[in-house]
Amino acid sequence: MATVVSADEISAVMATGLEPDALADLIAREEAWLANDSQFGIGQVTGERTQTLWVGRDYWGPLLLARPTDGPTAVVDAGVDVTDDVVLTGTARLERASRAAWAGPRVDVTYEPNDTASVKRVVIELVRLAISASPYQAEATDGHSRSYDVGGAAKLRAQLARSLRPHAGPLTAHLGSAVLPPAVRT
Repeated sequence: MATVVSADEISAVMATGLEPDALADLIAREEAWLANDSQFGIGQVTGERTQTLWVGRDYWGPLLLARPTDGPTAVVDAGVDVTDDVVLTGTARLERASRAAWAGPRVDVTYEPNDTASVKRVVIELVRLAISASPYQAEATDGHSRSYDVGGAAKLRAQLARSLRPHAGPLTAHLGSAVLPPAVRT
């Protein structure tokens, strides 16, 4: 499995004490967690992807992508290619250039994220955390004792993964992308 960070890149910034194969396995494990965790995962770590967004009928607002990009390669709204009518108005925010509404209910956006440097930084920190975190709540030796905040490592992992999401700042609730249509008046 190809990884975004190599064992040599990790070894250049920290002494791990691990054999190259063990370090490569640790990197792959941390990248897999970052990609696939049900709560904090960012999807595939590298390469082009297609994100499906569900919108209400005749939705006028912007579409928010999960990762920043330089622009989409394809946008399909309700089965119609609207790539030429889409403008990137933020690092991960798409709007219709013609100000037309999204037809919905499904919009497929194909793009390649441009945050590889940030993903590398997070993977390096996840590896550092995996190497240095203790699984014990406390330990004692020769009259010295130390206690650990075991939940702290999990919080740090979550913060690192969250840092890669452009629309998930502090105190932001994670909601689905579906937008309900306006109420029908009779």
